[in-house]
Amino acid sequence: MKIEFRYIVVADLVFCYIPVLLFMGGWCRWEIAVPSCLLLAYMLYEVYRKTIRPMASQSLTLRPKAWITILAVTLLLSVIFGCGGVFAYFFDYEKHSAIVQDLSQRAWPVVYEDAATPSMLTYYVGSYLFPGLVGKICGSRIVAELMLGVVGWIGLVLLLLNVLFLVDAQTTKKQIWAMVIFLFFTGMILPLQLLFIGLNDEVTLGRPHWFIHRVLQYRSCMSTIKWVWEQYTIPVLGLVMLYHFREKRKLYAVWILPALICGTWSFIALVVYAIAYYVITCVKEKKIYWDLLSWQNIACGLMGLVMVSYLAGSLTADKPEEVQFRFFTDWHYYLTAYLPFCLFMFGFYYMLIWETAKRDAFFYITLVLLCVIPICRAGWLNDWTMNVSMPPLFMLNIACVVFLLSKPTEKKLRRKWVILIVCLVISSPHVVHEFHEYHNPFTYTGMPEHSLSGYSCRDCEDIPVDLRANYYNYNYEESFFYKHIARR
Repeated sequence: MKIEFRYIVVADLVFCYIPVLLFMGGWCRWEIAVPSCLLLAYMLYEVYRKTIRPMASQSLTLRPKAWITILAVTLLLSVIFGCGGVFAYFFDYEKHSAIVQDLSQRAWPVVYEDAATPSMLTYYVGSYLFPGLVGKICGSRIVAELMLGVVGWIGLVLLLLNVLFLVDAQTTKKQIWAMVIFLFFTGMILPLQLLFIGLNDEVTLGRPHWFIHRVLQYRSCMSTIKWVWEQYTIPVLGLVMLYHFREKRKLYAVWILPALICGTWSFIALVVYAIAYYVITCVKEKKIYWDLLSWQNIACGLMGLVMVSYLAGSLTADKPEEVQFRFFTDWHYYLTAYLPFCLFMFGFYYMLIWETAKRDAFFYITLVLLCVIPICRAGWLNDWTMNVSMPPLFMLNIACVVFLLSKPTEKKLRRKWVILIVCLVISSPHVVHEFHEYHNPFTYTGMPEHSLSGYSCRDCEDIPVDLRANYYNYNYEESFFYKHIARR
């Protein structure tokens, strides 16, 4: 079966923009919602007509073995990992289930007037909106949670299809190996991690998503899919489109806007990619390209401001110090421990794949991002590093897969090829940890009867700081979004 890349891009855009349309149409006042949705529909039609449809033909042949592998692997991961909280009684998943249940049971925007502390749901709700809408139409919380799993499964299928196109895996053997390497990629090299145990007591061996507590919190691919698929899939699909259409400067904001409402921290990485590539192009060609100020970018920017006014609501609350955004101040420790750690872990990969990736500007942007991200902190357990690093780790993953599938014949490159395979194999036990954690948390005991309103009391000491602070706007009546934009 042949699949043309243009159809994959169309599927990506539909998947990414359904949450945007639902947010603009379901949470904003009619005088804002109607023109915004009409403008978005026209803009997407123009993108298809002028950019996607005229694309040079690029196809991928997927034979039954590859299709069965894709569908089976993604379905298995969706079931095992719950894709955001389907019927799960585990803390993070319980929160996510509560979000989709509240979206299905309450009016939009969701306001908890009956909670111990009246508040408004303020979160990157994008990936939960469609499941919540389906649950609302069907009048069933169970349908809403099941649809959350379906959306997660569709996102994983799209993710793997995009990976196959990115690495140009044209044979069944290459397609299966590309999926295996992608899913088991950790972004870590176990032997090098051992070197840093002596430098810092908080470096934990064998944890695929935790290097240095509260400072470095990078995730393996499997760990990311397990914990934050809803904050990962759409930003990564946006990065894929940005990468493929990086010369289409007038559409930069089109590719990355959905990430703002679906994975706010990851959105920052996409903005950095777009700006950095634009600057590199201008410097290299000694010319300033004003097409960056296109009507598409301006329109998406204005809609992005609406989303920011909504997301910033929780930041106006009286938030504890632990979750505030701040810069890292211990520069001596950063330069002597954190930066060498990043250079060893990520730089070693780059040393091996240098010959095949050195002409790609995204190659350099990725390495710089991975090394400078820890300069900033945000979140109870450093959500900043964890989430902003997801897009560059994806690009590093893809670069490694491309190099491995190329099977170089030159002797020097062949040695690097073998070393990279060894590094990936000996580091893959990190992923086993993800499956090891499933001995107790996902025992189904009936439909959960919870709502985020039960968590919104700031006097409840048994509720962690990040939950109390990151999901609500306590002073929502005074927020700009609620006063001037939100539907009443």
